[in-house]
Amino acid sequence: MKIVHITFLAFLAVLSICTGEAFGQNSDPRLLSSESFALSPEATAAGIYGKLRVNATVAKDGSLKDVFLYGQLAWPCGKNVEDQIHATMAAIKENLKKSKFAPALKDGKPQNVGIGFDFAVGETYKEMMRAEEAEKAAAAGMPLPKIVDYGVLKGRAVYLPHPDYPKIGTFGPIRNDTIIRIIVGKDGSVESAGVISGLPQNFTPTRIAACSSKFTPTLLRGEPIKVTGTIIYSFDPTPNRPPTF
Repeated sequence: MKIVHITFLAFLAVLSICTGEAFGQNSDPRLLSSESFALSPEATAAGIYGKLRVNATVAKDGSLKDVFLYGQLAWPCGKNVEDQIHATMAAIKENLKKSKFAPALKDGKPQNVGIGFDFAVGETYKEMMRAEEAEKAAAAGMPLPKIVDYGVLKGRAVYLPHPDYPKIGTFGPIRNDTIIRIIVGKDGSVESAGVISGLPQNFTPTRIAACSSKFTPTLLRGEPIKVTGTIIYSFDPTPNRPPTF
């Protein structure tokens, strides 16, 4: 089955429009309509944000089927909001199923086609906008950005605990990585975390470990700032061998 990669972002409360290739005897699926998406008041109050990878099928009738969400939304460390996380992901899936597409065509006939796209909510979209504004501000010598992306943060860690290994379970026959995106506060503590990719059974223990990590405070022109970055946990299928960084 052909896989079409498109971008499909929900910024704040509004779902963006994505388009396929031009119409003709052979064409990719094209989004016709979608319902706007808004985080629930409870999810907003919980500080939920992030970006999910979505794989789905645009059916011959233009409906979106077989919707799968990969990754995990992020939320502030120290809060128990997993019920809201699950509810939000379920709401995203139901929202996406209401989208309508012009189906893919091959020799003028509708086809079932797999698509892949990103779905972002809350602060994640705001971060995208802030990044653009920061570039303009830096060029103009204006005030400093509030958050700087430092990429992989291992080298800046003061304390980087291992995930709770006994709860990890079976990893499978191959080595695998779980990648966590975090926001580090001005004092070096982790304020929030969310999974970018990895096996679902690793999500909770790696996020707990990430939230317990400590980093060297970051100064920019002598001022403490927040930074965002990632921690990569590499799991080895060898029995009783703890994950590495």
